[in-house]
Amino acid sequence: MEDKKANIIATLTILSLLLVIIAARVYLKLSKPFYLLAGVDISLILAVFCFLVIRSRYNRERKNLESRYISEGRELRIEYSFLRKVAGVPTKFKLEDLEEATDGFRVQIGKGGSGSVFKGVLKDGSQVAVKRIEGEEKGEREFRSEVAAIASVQHKNLVRLYGYSSVNRYRFLVYEYIPNSSLDVWIFPGKRRLGGCLTWDQRYQVAIDVAKALSYLHNDCRSKILHLDVKPENILLDEDYRAVVTDFGLSKLVARDESRVVTEIRGTCGYLAPEWLLEHGISEKSDVYSYGIVLLEMIGGRRSITRVENKRTKKKKLEYFPRIVNQKMRERRVMEIVDQRLIEAKEVGDEGQVMKLTLPSYSLRVLLLHSIACHPTMSLSGAAAVGSSRNLKRAVEFGKTHVVRPKGKHQATIVWLHGLGDNGSSWSQILETLPLPNIKWICPTAPSQPISLFGGFPSTAWFDVVDLTENGPDDVEGLDVAAAHVANLLANEPADIKLGVGGFSMGAGTSLYSATCFALGKYGNGNPYPINLSAVIGLSGWLPCAKTLTGKLEEEQIKNRAASLPILVCHGKGDDVVPFKFGEKSSQALLSHGFKKTTFKAYGALGHYTIPQETEDVCAWLTSTLGLEG
Repeated sequence: MEDKKANIIATLTILSLLLVIIAARVYLKLSKPFYLLAGVDISLILAVFCFLVIRSRYNRERKNLESRYISEGRELRIEYSFLRKVAGVPTKFKLEDLEEATDGFRVQIGKGGSGSVFKGVLKDGSQVAVKRIEGEEKGEREFRSEVAAIASVQHKNLVRLYGYSSVNRYRFLVYEYIPNSSLDVWIFPGKRRLGGCLTWDQRYQVAIDVAKALSYLHNDCRSKILHLDVKPENILLDEDYRAVVTDFGLSKLVARDESRVVTEIRGTCGYLAPEWLLEHGISEKSDVYSYGIVLLEMIGGRRSITRVENKRTKKKKLEYFPRIVNQKMRERRVMEIVDQRLIEAKEVGDEGQVMKLTLPSYSLRVLLLHSIACHPTMSLSGAAAVGSSRNLKRAVEFGKTHVVRPKGKHQATIVWLHGLGDNGSSWSQILETLPLPNIKWICPTAPSQPISLFGGFPSTAWFDVVDLTENGPDDVEGLDVAAAHVANLLANEPADIKLGVGGFSMGAGTSLYSATCFALGKYGNGNPYPINLSAVIGLSGWLPCAKTLTGKLEEEQIKNRAASLPILVCHGKGDDVVPFKFGEKSSQALLSHGFKKTTFKAYGALGHYTIPQETEDVCAWLTSTLGLEG
């Protein structure tokens, strides 16, 4: 505009000067004043022309510089954007840029509890998935949580965050676009409109990928990151059908020195760990529970919870797939739990192939059904579990022992044994909260050894388990080793301190076996048992070698020891790992063989975990039995 105005003024000036020269020629003729005036006018006209030439060249140079600066600025912005992507630093996008990229949020590719996801293309050609957070209070919390969690992580099996946008009440997250949608459309029948499903090998690889992603979040980040919503819908598949974990909307950052945090119940029904429902707080093991459920769903090609119709009554009821898996595994009918589409396509032809993935997931299922203390960590159950099916030699080295020291006068010491796949640390955290200030708790960790029930899959265990049936063989050698380890832990306690042993599940089995060793005065191998026990507790367990006790407790001294030993056996009627009848028959066997101070407590619909009522009963029983001071 300024150039145009300057050109008009210059043109008018030149025309005016020419008119002056013409007028002077008419009125002054060829006189001296005319020549003088004409000279001045021509000088002024030349000056105007020079001004126009100089201005034109200046403007041309200015435009060239501006063009170059704009070009360099664009290149710098592109390079800066590239470097931010390489470094993993999220970019803050303008709302207008996202509207342009998604064509006004037109192509919706997904929808979850916290928002909708739209496909888009950025100016640099990158395909992205733009998540629009919906819901003001909930959305703001999830937005901050997701940005904080994802911005700091870089892993090939975790979705990449390109950037974000927050304008007033509008909040967006910009992810890399993963082309093959989510896992649920590839494993559940009826979800994929174009047909087809993942092969067995692809499912196996997905299991490994997800395990690696969760292991990274739990173990390799500065702050431990809990996903808290692991499910097929949050597992995406790339062009090679490799898994990428996404949707950190519920994620929780946990300091390294925190083992469990308390938060309100969130997540998806069917994938929630029991500790949330019991309000005991959460840890990384909550993600492992959800991962175990996803593994079972990939094997069976069906949801963990489905509504089925009763053929006789025509009424619909809920069916829990992990319970079915538990039953089929016990009956050795493995092929009945596999996705029938895989069998029909001859992807799976024998049980050995199935066990490669089924055994780790089933073992996870057994572990996950234990108490809140008994979920394995991802480093134990994840990539190592699904990535290796080799049998290991029987371990003889016990793990780390955790001690909870008495807060008051030391009156008793109890060794507490964890369940299958767990460790001493988990239970020590629970025992520390019990109102028993006069008890010292010793919580050892079992050695890792192959478990026959899981086809040789290794796990921390006190002894081997071949079969969870009444007629299953007992690992006497393993029981003796575990009972001897307990005795060694108690051997150095002061003479005036009362000694006891207790445990959960397999730990309960070892505790009750120790009770029989105390009464008999020897281990199963004939070596003398050195400890004088004052209390034995078994939660959700069973009595090993019960049938071999017949005729062994006839001597008077043995009878007296058996009759004097207080034993507490607790079991839930809803236990589908170690059935309720095992606990009930174990207490009956103890009573029938002369353990007269055996107390049995049953708990309604309690499954294979513990609840506050049970721990309160244990505290009351110990206080009364051991004569503890208040």
